[in-house]
Order: sequence, then C-alpha cells, then structure tokens
Amino acid sequence: MNFNQMRYISETIAHGMNISRAAAALGVAQPVISRQIQLLEKELGVTIFIRSKKRILDLSEAGKAIAATARRMLNDAEALRTISAEYSKPNEGELAVATTYAHARYALPRVIRRYSARFPSIKVSLFEATPDEIAAWLSAGRVDLSISSMPAGTHDDLTFVPYETLHRIILVPARHPLLKLKVLTLDALAQYPIVTFHHGSAGGDSIENAFRVSGLTPRYSVRAANADVIKAYVQMGLGVGIVSDLATPLSRREGGLRAIDAAHLFPDHEIVVGMRKGQYVRNYVYEFLRCVAPKLDLTSFKKSSAVAT
Repeated sequence: MNFNQMRYISETIAHGMNISRAAAALGVAQPVISRQIQLLEKELGVTIFIRSKKRILDLSEAGKAIAATARRMLNDAEALRTISAEYSKPNEGELAVATTYAHARYALPRVIRRYSARFPSIKVSLFEATPDEIAAWLSAGRVDLSISSMPAGTHDDLTFVPYETLHRIILVPARHPLLKLKVLTLDALAQYPIVTFHHGSAGGDSIENAFRVSGLTPRYSVRAANADVIKAYVQMGLGVGIVSDLATPLSRREGGLRAIDAAHLFPDHEIVVGMRKGQYVRNYVYEFLRCVAPKLDLTSFKKSSAVAT
C-alpha cells in the first residue's frame, strides 16, 4: 500500500463517491485511481467501496474504517511537512481560509491588508462556501481554518470557538414608509415584498421561522446568496431587504439605502471560528486569528491541536 492509494480513497469520498471528479481534482487519469483502489482491496482482502456495475454507491463497513485511517495517515503526512516548514521557513507558506461571502467581502479585506503587511511571504487564499461545505473542507484538511455560522450536524473532528454575534437589519430606499415607524414590527414588515437569503441557508431559515412563529406569511420577491445581490434588488424597488449588520452597519448609508435595526425581530446570527482537531497549527495561523479578533480565546484550539512553538 502507498500514500497515493490513501489519497485516491479520500478524494473519491470527498467528491461524492465519484472517481471521475476525484481524478480531475488530482490531475490523474480515472483508470489509475480505479486500478489502485482495486489493488489495495486485493492486498487487504476486503471491499472498500460498494459498487453497482461501474458506479460506487457507498463505503462498506470495512471501507469506513479504512477511510478514517487513510485520512489520519494523510493528515499526519501533511503535519510532518508542516512541522518541517515551520522550522525551516517560519514566515513563509500558504494560509487557506474558508468563509462566507459576507466575511470575505466585508470583514476580512482590512484584516488581510494588515496581516500581509506583517507577513508578506504568506499567501492568503480565501474559499467561499456554505457553512456545511466549509465544515467538509475543514474536515478533509483542505483549509487551515474557517469563519462562518455553525454547520449543521455533528463534527467530532472539529473545534469551534465563538467569534462574533451578528444582528439583522432591514434595508429600504430613502423615504420608505417603514422609516416613519417608531418601533418596527414583523406585521409592518410583512406588508412589503421581502428580499433576503435563500431558503435552507442559516440566514434564510431563521428569518422564515420568525415570521412563521408569528403566524405571518410574507411574500418573498427575491432570494439570493449574498448581501450585495440583496442590496441591488432593494435598490431596484423589488422589496425590503433583510441582511446582517456586517453587510451594512446601521451608521452607514449605502447606495441610497437606509438601514433599520431589526435585532428585536430576528434571532442573533452566531459566527464561529473552526479548526480541525489534531492538526499541526503553524504560528502564522494563530497570528492571522489575532488580526481577525484580538480577544478571541485560542485556548480550545491549542488544546485540540499540535501547536508550533
């Protein structure tokens, strides 16, 4: 057995049991991956993947245990390379951060500018996705850390630390009738078409639930994946927008829009920083987190990770 076989198993799983996509991601021919997995199955005397003709359906019970071990082996190999780099080139490397569009667009530009001035030889790569996709990337070791809302499900291999709490605001054009209200209510808001996040997203679901609990069924004119798109449609007059205060602070007037505090109407939106347990964390990763949030408690990360000293 060899590390390439371990990598082929992990990539096939990461790409939804699709060898073609795994091969494309790795830059190798599909038959190479198929053949190497078959050779490993023959060597170990077990079936790793359950197949139907030429399609992979799932992992076998033995395959689940083998896949977990393969991932640990790959993580350990990566840790060895990381440890070597930490001591030979402590301020050189690449920092991969998985986050949401809102943080990549609004929160991180100033942070990365300060960080890059301190660590000019560190290449920062941002990857934008949903919280569940981000957690999968983190588990697979594709990114060093994450900044997003809490993903669904249980992730025993990951550690999450509270980072910040976001509140909801309402975006309306200047002179909109809602601006005249002393206290904004869900009933008043439901009188207008709503422009907000997709159903199924953390933001979209919490907004829907708040209306549902109050017995209201507003009309959603447009649903979008990020706040900039929502702003654009509000500016076009297609409804009132519901976003977080990260996208548009209450003190700012942007593009002719006005912001109304809606923290009393919708649940707070909790943001967490995540890392994989047991990963070897280079010092420049922690330095990045200190730039993001100087008061962030890093104790949990250091207890669950191998820390560069």
